Amino acid sequence: MTNLAKYKGQMQDQKDYMPKALYERKMKRLQALMDDLEEAIQAITDEMDEVIASWYCSGRGNC
Repeated sequence: MTNLAKYKGQMQDQKDYMPKALYERKMKRLQALMDDLEEAIQAITDEMDEVIASWYCSGRGNC
């Protein structure tokens, strides 16, 4: 999650310091990285939710 925040910050910080075409190419690459990170974070979150739910249900027997 730290990397995701770092990439978002880089996008904003560098906009004023480089040519527009270069910024747009770099932003496209960073956006792809952010999309991948968001997908990975979501997959981990989903798996954690599954594990927690199965642990909770197995201990209580109410699920």
